[in-house]
Amino acid sequence: MLPDGFPAGLQVFVVMEDSVVLRMLEKMFLQCGYKVTISDCPLQALELLRANIENYDIVLIDVNLTCIDGFQLLEIVSREINLYVIVLSVDSDFENVMKGIKYGAIDYFVKPVRLEELKLIWKHVVKKSLNEKKSITESRSMDVNISHLPKKSKDLVRKRDEDDDIALKDNLASQKRARVSWTPKLHAKFINVNYFSDAVPMKILDIMDIPGLIRENVASHLQVDS
Repeated sequence: MLPDGFPAGLQVFVVMEDSVVLRMLEKMFLQCGYKVTISDCPLQALELLRANIENYDIVLIDVNLTCIDGFQLLEIVSREINLYVIVLSVDSDFENVMKGIKYGAIDYFVKPVRLEELKLIWKHVVKKSLNEKKSITESRSMDVNISHLPKKSKDLVRKRDEDDDIALKDNLASQKRARVSWTPKLHAKFINVNYFSDAVPMKILDIMDIPGLIRENVASHLQVDS
């Protein structure tokens, strides 16, 4: 699923109002062998991304913007347009780093950015490609063709599928009973713990230590937040 010669040819889009630093980043990306598009106008960049979503692998956004809130732009690109976004910022404050992650950033670079950091952004694209490949493989493995089976075997397969459906409904009912209200305060604690705990539900549950919170709540919220 990755192009020949990867990561050379990685398609990067950089949004930053400082045209001088923007040109410097462009040169650095070209040194990495990437294809780079730059924009010093965030609003125009947003329209370009919306119209050409298939043309880019990853987007870098400087959140220190004037014409639009940088974190708002981050959220639109990462969640509405569904592109991977790396944050650029002069601020390394922990709260701002967590805010970037909360709004959808997959990485957070503090300016001035080093060439070594830019050379490694391809790892996020590889991770996405592997996840898509895994999803396709799992989907195909579940699509079982039973047309060649004897009638008795077909009936057994259908009975197993019916039993699976019943078990799934019971499981969903159980999850509904165990549903919790993720208040902003509770979600903020989840984000903080998740960032430092490798996204393992049981580990997150132990660290959060919230009465009534169970593993299924954390696992479900982890999927929604990813």
